Amino acid sequence: MYQTMKYKTLVIAGLLLGNVLSCGSAVADYWDPKLVAKLSKALQEEMERRRKHNEAIESKLTPEILEKLRQKYDVPPGPYHHYRGEEKESLTQPFWEELQRRNPNLSLLYTHMTVNEQGDWFVCILTEEILKNHIHRPEISIKSSRGWTLYDDEFGEKFLMEIRHKACETDGEIVK
Repeated sequence: MYQTMKYKTLVIAGLLLGNVLSCGSAVADYWDPKLVAKLSKALQEEMERRRKHNEAIESKLTPEILEKLRQKYDVPPGPYHHYRGEEKESLTQPFWEELQRRNPNLSLLYTHMTVNEQGDWFVCILTEEILKNHIHRPEISIKSSRGWTLYDDEFGEKFLMEIRHKACETDGEIVK
């Protein structure tokens, strides 16, 4: 019995070693220091570009403009629950299709829907675009039952996060 166990262990170890060796070139490409440095530089450049983009938008948002935006993108009081009812698919799918028409290079990462006790709902979609330099750029889009849609880069990150925090975060309760 001991010999059989030893033999099985050796066979499994041999298979694992073969697997590792067969994908060695892929691992070598992945960990190539030049490639890592290139991707790191591209990521830093993208982060800097996004920062400048947000600053340019946010510098133009006066308190008066922000107040008008808050009125337009009104989020009624919560708490908001995670909605998994029958209508979810009929509301999220058309919104996802709209986002794809706006940018066919998007991939869907996550979608969920929130609803409060009064029936106000929001569809929150997280997507990403893989840029030509292989950097992943996430985007958040929010659609409201009140008729408005907020896209990721419209008014800068601060305003988007303010609305996302109110509309897309739930109290943990799931409703159908």
